[in-house]
Formats: sequence, C-alpha cells, structure tokens
Amino acid sequence: MKKDYRDLCIICFGDSITEGYMVDSSLSYPSILERCIGIKCHNLGVSADTSIDGLKRMGQVDSCLIRVKKAFVLIEFGINDFFSGFSKGHFKENLKKIIEHILSKGHHPVILGFKLDYPGVAKWTLVYEELSDCYQIPLYPNIFHGLSTEAGDFFSDGLHPTQKGYEKLGSKICQFLLKGPLALL
Repeated sequence: MKKDYRDLCIICFGDSITEGYMVDSSLSYPSILERCIGIKCHNLGVSADTSIDGLKRMGQVDSCLIRVKKAFVLIEFGINDFFSGFSKGHFKENLKKIIEHILSKGHHPVILGFKLDYPGVAKWTLVYEELSDCYQIPLYPNIFHGLSTEAGDFFSDGLHPTQKGYEKLGSKICQFLLKGPLALL
C-alpha cells in the first residue's frame, strides 16, 4: 500500500550538486526524487553556494515551509566551504544555524554529506556525523556514494555528476529516504 504524502514536501537546499549543474533541471536529483517518491520537491540549489550563502537564503526555505504541514529539508552544503578554505568550526556553526532554524519551524532536517579522496576531507567532514548525532537527525553520509569517474558518472571536473551520475545519486537518495526518514511517517 502506497503512503499518502499529500501534506508533505521535500526541500532540497544546497549548492551546484543540488541545483543540477551542467544538466537539464529535469535531471537534477530533486527532480529524480519527485518522480521516484511522488512528493513535491523544491530545488533550492545554487551553484557555488557555501553554508554562509545558505544562511542568507533561509527565507527561500521558509517560503516553502509555510505552505505545508510537514517538510523534510535535505541540506547539502560543505563542498564549496571546504574548497574555499573555510574552517571546520565556521562551517559547523553555519550548518548548526540552518538545522536549528528548520527544527524551530517544526520540520525535519536531513544532512547530505560528501566524501572525496582529497587531503583533509575525511577530518573536515566529521562535522556531518557530529551534528547528526547532536540533533538526532538523519545523515546520508556521502552524496557521491556509488558514483565513479571510471563509469562516466562525473564530468571532467571530477566533482559534478553527469546525467548518468545524477540518476544514480537520485536513486540512492530516494532509497535512503524511503527506508529511513519517510518510513517513520
């Protein structure tokens, strides 16, 4: 029996990975989620955004939140923070504020982390686990899980998924949501 998600939406809030950089908007992971789950997904991804930019755009999230009884907000920031040289502490504080804002509105934050084979990333991204544990909220630890440069899942920059990569990424996040956060409803 399929669940009734009429009073629910998903807000995908992040950077170029959320936006669907270099692919048609219908191929972004929020669009894939909407088709996969059948829940309205708002794509609030903006290329090059950092967690500071996310804080400045919380009004966009609020505009979506006031229209629904229940929302899951998928928070995908950190890659640009890391490569811009922001401190781990600064990033953690920004992410905390985003999470606390969503919780204060009575909605459900979900952290989408990342892992890359790059010096310093493993220690820096511990922030995701720390905040997931602190707030007892779901964590999808690696948005790139299962994607491979050898399989053609990334453009030549090695960071942005191709259409094929987004299909995998969207499918895996869909499975995570259906088995985890959405299963609890």
